[in-house]
Amino acid sequence: MRRRAKVLALAGIVLMAAFLAFMCTGAFAANPSTVTVSANLASVLQLSMSKATVDFGGVLQPGSTHTDTDIATVDSNKIWSLKVTKSSDLHDAVSGMSIPSANLTYGSTSANPNVLNLQASGTQFGASTNVCNTCGRGPAMAVTVTYSLTVPWNVEPGTYTATHTYTATQP
Repeated sequence: MRRRAKVLALAGIVLMAAFLAFMCTGAFAANPSTVTVSANLASVLQLSMSKATVDFGGVLQPGSTHTDTDIATVDSNKIWSLKVTKSSDLHDAVSGMSIPSANLTYGSTSANPNVLNLQASGTQFGASTNVCNTCGRGPAMAVTVTYSLTVPWNVEPGTYTATHTYTATQP
């Protein structure tokens, strides 16, 4: 009986080995082929401003200071910068007088960690001034620009205007 048990165990082992050998033969590749995957990505840079007019509200009194904000939102998949250029200092066409640039200043802030090199409050608008510089990639990156106007005593009453142009650029 022992011999019979040994023969049956040996037969079982041989059958199992044959079964495993048969199963493994299907795991080899007959014709390996390579595939190249390619994706051509476009450069994206979009800028939108929350409003087209900065309005300090009502009739302003000399010696008073007023603020208003505008929000620039940038979508970019490359490093970017935001600049603002001014057409002139605030100017009244009727009197010909201007409010000095030291009286109209701004500061820029952002809660987004990709928005870098912001400007402190009290920054004067120059011919071309960085609002933020070398900012990171991402969608809907908001930059709040807070305008501050101190109305001087030595200018005529009137409506003082200037045009500020915001431009987002990528290197």
